[in-house]
Amino acid sequence: MSDGVEEREVPDAESDPDGTDGGGGSRVDAEGIVPYVRWGALLALGVLAVVAAAGLYGSLSSIISVWIGERYRPIARAVFNFGVLCVAAAGMAVLLRRR
Repeated sequence: MSDGVEEREVPDAESDPDGTDGGGGSRVDAEGIVPYVRWGALLALGVLAVVAAAGLYGSLSSIISVWIGERYRPIARAVFNFGVLCVAAAGMAVLLRRR
């Protein structure tokens, strides 16, 4: 029978002791924060890796300048840069395949 009055479900006191439905509170769950902390840590480690890679690249270029004669430096740098390019391309290919 429909007498114009809608029946509403009353929250159970045991399942929801504070009387709220849990939908709009400002309470933060640890499970909700964990992915953001992981992404933040990944971002920080990524920045650290980029800085370290740039330093390594500069150091290896200096080593080429010290250990290899002037006549062969362009060849050594070309081989080194080609190797860096191959590693970068392989890393990008792996990341794009996982997508």
